[in-house]
Amino acid sequence: NLSEKNPYRYRGYRFDEETGWYYLNSRYYNPEWGRFINQDGILGETGDLLGHNLYAYTQNNPVIRQDSSGYCYESINPGLGLGAPSTCGGGSGNGGRGMVSNSSTNEGKVKRQKLQKSAIIKDLSLIGFNPYNSNEDLVLESTYFSFYKGSPIIWHNIPNQSSAGVFGMVFLNSNTGTKQTLKHEWGHNQQERILGTPLYLLVVAAPSVYYNKTGDYRNYRDPKRERMYYSKVWERIADWFGGVDRNNYDPFWSKSNFVPW
Repeated sequence: NLSEKNPYRYRGYRFDEETGWYYLNSRYYNPEWGRFINQDGILGETGDLLGHNLYAYTQNNPVIRQDSSGYCYESINPGLGLGAPSTCGGGSGNGGRGMVSNSSTNEGKVKRQKLQKSAIIKDLSLIGFNPYNSNEDLVLESTYFSFYKGSPIIWHNIPNQSSAGVFGMVFLNSNTGTKQTLKHEWGHNQQERILGTPLYLLVVAAPSVYYNKTGDYRNYRDPKRERMYYSKVWERIADWFGGVDRNNYDPFWSKSNFVPW
């Protein structure tokens, strides 16, 4: 009869008449045993014992979404602008550099983690997995993570937050991070190594953040703006450690260079 010729049965799953199993795109289900006969390929990778959501493919919306692989859904017609974005990966903004925005579904989280992991491995392969890499260009080619002269480099795209060198690491803003920025923030790492973290936070990081947020340099335009900011003694010494020469500093012993305002 017609029901035997139609391979799509319970919940639209394809029925394999030869084996008597249902195929759910990523694995087979045996209705007699009440068990899946294939291991969940994503099971446990995020610490979630459930792995796949077994009963909510395409987030229960098969009208505008499809799940052609059994691992993640995507919009049938992205041009319609309907529904949630695809969980099949991809970064958001900045060419995919820095933090990734994705769906909160379990499949989306797993896919995101896999993408990030492979991207980090690719980043490290650029520098030959050498933590003492000294090539700034290779660091700037990375997407998430790298090393520069012993310091871990982490890219970020946090709104309204600049680059920073603290706790022995460099946090580079993906929108403004340049070779000069990398070298300058690495210079801050050297200040921290010499002073120790508590003293560094007190006499370098704190005045640097304060002046960055409130300093009168913000009322000017480059090159005066840059000169005023990097002439501050804590910034100028970081430049010196990092090998940066801006050629427009104020006289070193100017009183204004020693106060964070």
